[in-house]
Amino acid sequence: MDIAAIMISACTAAFAAVVAYLYQRKQERRDKRMEEKNKFRSQENVLILKGINAVGKLSMAIASDRGKEQIELAMEEYRKTDSEIYEYLLKINSVK
Repeated sequence: MDIAAIMISACTAAFAAVVAYLYQRKQERRDKRMEEKNKFRSQENVLILKGINAVGKLSMAIASDRGKEQIELAMEEYRKTDSEIYEYLLKINSVK
């Protein structure tokens, strides 16, 4: 009878160890994905601010009628920011 109790206890302990290992592995994978998402979110925030800044400069250049050169500079910055945002969206959607 003692051997049966020992075997049951050993099997239970082994089962608990396997479950704990699998749970820990799942949590590590989840943490890694969350860390990667947070990295992309910080980049997203920077791009949003750049976009807002570019649109603001463009609208100020047009509204103040500063001349064609200022409008062209603002448009160039806006196009650059727009392409950065587009590249970011391509990258973020390819990671899933």
